[in-house]
Amino acid sequence: MKALVKFLTIVFLSSFVFVACDKDDDDDVTPVLLEAAEEYTAAGTLDAKSIKAFFVEQGQLELAEKVKYGVKIFKVKYKTAYKSDSISASGIIALPANPGKDDAFPVLGFQHGVIFSNSQAPSVNPLGDASRMAVYAASAGFVVGIPDYIGYGASQIYDHPFMIKKYMADVVIDFLRTTKEFIYTKKPCKINKRIFLYGYGEGATASLAALSRIEDKKLEINDLPVIATVCGSGVYNYLGFREWMVSQLKYDQPWYLGYMLDTYLKFGLVDLAYDDVFVSPYSSVVSGIVNGERTVDQMNSLFGTKSVSEILNDDFEDTNIFTTEEQYAPLRKALDENSVPAWPLKSEVTFYYGKADLWVPAQQTLVLYNQFTDLGVKSNLKISALESLDHETAVLPSFAKAVVSFKSY
Repeated sequence: MKALVKFLTIVFLSSFVFVACDKDDDDDVTPVLLEAAEEYTAAGTLDAKSIKAFFVEQGQLELAEKVKYGVKIFKVKYKTAYKSDSISASGIIALPANPGKDDAFPVLGFQHGVIFSNSQAPSVNPLGDASRMAVYAASAGFVVGIPDYIGYGASQIYDHPFMIKKYMADVVIDFLRTTKEFIYTKKPCKINKRIFLYGYGEGATASLAALSRIEDKKLEINDLPVIATVCGSGVYNYLGFREWMVSQLKYDQPWYLGYMLDTYLKFGLVDLAYDDVFVSPYSSVVSGIVNGERTVDQMNSLFGTKSVSEILNDDFEDTNIFTTEEQYAPLRKALDENSVPAWPLKSEVTFYYGKADLWVPAQQTLVLYNQFTDLGVKSNLKISALESLDHETAVLPSFAKAVVSFKSY
């Protein structure tokens, strides 16, 4: 408890420091969250010509036209909260190389989709699939902050809090502040006062969760002026996701629900047996389903079938039983509390989803969009379907559109 109180004091001081230091980017700042930083020497090329060629090859011509700089990468460690303690976590910061004397860049907070092994973490493999496109986006004139989620990188000894809203929001906010601290203390370039957020899949949920906290008047987070956020194919309402899933004949990614249940049990959010949700023998494979070694295909193969009725407990499938029985009350509560509901937006938000996505239903985006409009949010809210793209193929196109749109501010 003492450690947590100490950390909360650190977070308060961090917010205060940034309110003060935003007056002058050249002010000296004492790091509060930032613990260490070192430049990363990439095995691949990070010059502007090579980055532009990559985006052209991927068919992202508009983004290729925005490329102007080479890129430098720094690995950083920072403090964040975990359970009742303050721990060291990690991430990377990518920024334009050799900027002009008067160049000042916006900060882009990038939250990647779900990963399954430490070797995929941004700080471990900066040019891997999880973070390469975000690193390259720095060449368009952004300081890009890319956190490792808890459970990866410097914090790999801890369980990853998969789809737990508090930890998702904490990491986004703490790493934005760490990125600013890094720029103000190490002075590799200058930043302006604009912040953008992008996330896909798990990262979309994390980005929106963080934005909802940043825009909560009661929390008075004044040091992170987010201008616009782009979210791609996130799960925002877990009760709605369960309702959709049990209505399907089959679900292509049964590992997803298994990972959520396993995480919620590990973190004490629910008090259930695995066979309250999954039937035997599939209930026996859920514990530790993400072990740092299995691929998605290997996890799905543990179930032997994608038939929803064959995998799930009949009571869990039955909406009347699930929504009324006391047995499922803790799970209903956990799913509700970790969802991200609509609120009166202050900044701009754009939602993308792939029309051929079989991992996350379009309903997740469409329902939340309608909930925002029901609150009167219209002029600063956009939604766009990506034709013929699934959960994996929609990642780069949605990010490219996001970066191009951020350049228009």
